Amino acid sequence: MIVVDIETSGLYPERNGIWQIGALDFNHPNNTFLEEAKIDDEDEVDEEATKVHGKDETYLRDKDKQSQKQLLVNFFDWCNGVEIKNAVCENPQFDLSFINHELSLLQKKSVNIDLASIGITIDNCHPIEQRHKIYDTLVLARRLYPGQKNNLDAL
Repeated sequence: MIVVDIETSGLYPERNGIWQIGALDFNHPNNTFLEEAKIDDEDEVDEEATKVHGKDETYLRDKDKQSQKQLLVNFFDWCNGVEIKNAVCENPQFDLSFINHELSLLQKKSVNIDLASIGITIDNCHPIEQRHKIYDTLVLARRLYPGQKNNLDAL
């Protein structure tokens, strides 16, 4: 099972970019993925996002970092080595909306990344096959602790 989180320059996939992906193979916790990329020139940096992750615009646009495209390629290559492709995320709709948007931009640029081959779905978090599911930790927490705060700090 893959535990994954992304960091972005804002809340909107159409105008913000992915600058970090972190993941862990739950069955083999020493197998981790953590890489950063520069956001694209056209991506905006929202002030609220910088308050959350503590990185400024200069850091997010560092020309020495790999592209978002390469970040995604590296992440999917890493995913290929994980036995069970189910994923656990906090608010996966957010993370997957960014991944989906970036992939759609790459496809327009004739870059082919086949998510189905690694068992990751970006179609509204529905599984491609029964063995490939995405679990939302927030939904799980609400079921386990009804009526309590269920943000990351509380968990």
